[in-house]
Amino acid sequence: MVKHILLFSYLLLLTACVLPPASDVKIPTPLRAPNMGRTGEISATPAEEKKQELGSARFQSTPTYALSLSSHGEVVKDYVPVFPHTNPSQISVEALPLPTFINEVYGNLLGLSFDIDASLQTKKDLVTLRVVEPQTPVQLYKLANQVLENYGVGLALQDNLLRFVPAASNINPVPPLLVTGTTLPSVPISHRPIFQVVPLKVLRNTQIANWLRQIYNNPKLQMLEDPERNAIVLLGTPELIRNAVNIIGFLDQPFMRSRHSVRIEPVFLSAEDLNIQLTNVLASEGFAVTGGASAGGSIIMFPLKASNALIAFANDETVIEHIKQWVKTLDAPNSNANKKEGDSLFFYPVQNTQAENLSKVLSPLLDGVIASTTSQTSPASTTANDQTNKSANPANVPNITNSTTTNSRRLVVDTNRNALLYQGTAESWAYLLPILKQMDQPPKLTLIEVTLAEVTLNDQEQFGIEWLAKGLDLGGSLGGTLSTMALSPTTSGLTYTIDNAGQTRALLGAFASNSRISILSSPRVMVKSGESATINVGTEVPIVTSQSSDSSQQSDSTILQQIQYRTTGVLLTVKPIVHAGNRIDLDIKQEVSNATTNEFSGIDSPSILNRSITTKLTLNDGGSVLLGGLISNNNNVGNSGVPVLKDIPIVGSLFKTESSSVERTELIAIIVPYVINNDSEAQEITQSFRERLSVETQNVSSPIMPNTTVVPNIIQPLRQEIKP
Repeated sequence: MVKHILLFSYLLLLTACVLPPASDVKIPTPLRAPNMGRTGEISATPAEEKKQELGSARFQSTPTYALSLSSHGEVVKDYVPVFPHTNPSQISVEALPLPTFINEVYGNLLGLSFDIDASLQTKKDLVTLRVVEPQTPVQLYKLANQVLENYGVGLALQDNLLRFVPAASNINPVPPLLVTGTTLPSVPISHRPIFQVVPLKVLRNTQIANWLRQIYNNPKLQMLEDPERNAIVLLGTPELIRNAVNIIGFLDQPFMRSRHSVRIEPVFLSAEDLNIQLTNVLASEGFAVTGGASAGGSIIMFPLKASNALIAFANDETVIEHIKQWVKTLDAPNSNANKKEGDSLFFYPVQNTQAENLSKVLSPLLDGVIASTTSQTSPASTTANDQTNKSANPANVPNITNSTTTNSRRLVVDTNRNALLYQGTAESWAYLLPILKQMDQPPKLTLIEVTLAEVTLNDQEQFGIEWLAKGLDLGGSLGGTLSTMALSPTTSGLTYTIDNAGQTRALLGAFASNSRISILSSPRVMVKSGESATINVGTEVPIVTSQSSDSSQQSDSTILQQIQYRTTGVLLTVKPIVHAGNRIDLDIKQEVSNATTNEFSGIDSPSILNRSITTKLTLNDGGSVLLGGLISNNNNVGNSGVPVLKDIPIVGSLFKTESSSVERTELIAIIVPYVINNDSEAQEITQSFRERLSVETQNVSSPIMPNTTVVPNIIQPLRQEIKP
């Protein structure tokens, strides 16, 4: 490794000292490091983790009713609020008025929000309290409550606000005040007792009235029923009215309030059968299981026959989870059931691939399957049967293109919905479904990056890129030497596999450092595993393919030419197949062609200079392969001298100078595949593209100062490579 770095540094230093300013040659860098340690497992995205399992019963949450809280103050004794701090406090007061004592303890020391009833504002009671040891906020809060209770002050909670109210009230009866609504306003003392009309939201007023009469056996509280408004009319003292309204708000709730529920959609059993089996099992375990909307019990279940679903209610979430576990056990295919009687329809929506492809793969797995697909008919038979087909297939019938059947089992493809319909027993569906789920996986994507470069060789580099590869000792594996492979007409040149993309950049960087490399193209294409992709960047060139003369004309014969257009430029065709271990098989055809002047025949048509590489190879994710060995020789012969005189035979050579040169170039291609397993890796590749474009834009916009040597910029990898 040290040897490589020293050699590369030496080349750069020689370039900076000797060579004149050269154009900036950028070698494309890998989009990410090769993943040498992957095992091919696809990590699920958050969206994929939330998908329901198609092989078992589906569980869905049900709508819930929000519990309404009473807005009236409720006298509380054991309530402990949340304190803004936990620092201990010490208190020592003597002969402090009661309202001032409340403000000092609950406001200044405890930092709570509160409200003092108007009747307590004018109390003249004096409070004395001495506490030697510091008290925590909870201890001080309970101690202050006991002190206030001795002075006839109670603590009520109204809309999360503490209210200090009289613990007992002895008020003489006065003419009543009629109040409507569920909110008890601040009623003047001179108008108590009061009427309170409480409209009900859920239950009937007769139910609420019966419960209140059993709870309150007090002549000071009277209850009347208002059937037209479905309301309760209360008459009594404010304290009794307040307590009665709180009880009504607690009772006027749905029967299933504070319960947990789940909607169950069985796969192999009907909702009614599952309800019977589940009720028997839970009742045997000791649960109080009942059914129906008005039933009472710890667990309430009732089936929905129309939608083949089961609704279950329970008081605790752990009981709901226990019910789910029993559903997964009971909702299973019955191997002893009669297959004829157990035939049913199953629907499988294909999520990640094409349903027709799954059908083609599964057809041979079913014993005795006779596949019937849409056959091609002649135009005459199609016309004759057109009216019959229209009458037999209504317009609203989905487009069903393929069906495979064996006796009572049928697998139908619905191309419009990309789904499979299966008719058969639940047992056969249970065997088929796991295979469907394993095959219904998103196909892996492959990003193919090809760098096509042309290297100018000198006399010492007899074997082109092979010579430099051996000189750098990159540790790759040569598919053969150029000296032996060039003699074989079936080979496509040198194949040099490099697992580390950094070694590839070092190889090209050695040429780029002395400006002997030209990047012809660097196409990138994203393609699905098993599919082919083509990139074509070039020009359509007209070419004369044939000529003929028309002898039917009496005068001069007419020459007829047949013209075809030939695509020139850069053409890349690639077909990857990704294996489970992120190993990639590649079928690659890379072609670079250009039109030149025809010097080989008298046909007025350009000649096509074509250089192509066709190969099949296998690589790791992020690895690279170097294809080379396509060396071409261009012989350039010319002369210069005194016009006219240089063209005189024999003596003309005295007035001219003849020159000849041989230019040797080698076409090389570096192929780097990347496997895209999920969306996060796709976003990573996209971000790499953005950063690369940003770097290239900055390099283009930055001016080059005169008399400055430009060192070729080999862009470094975007992140560190993962060592195997």
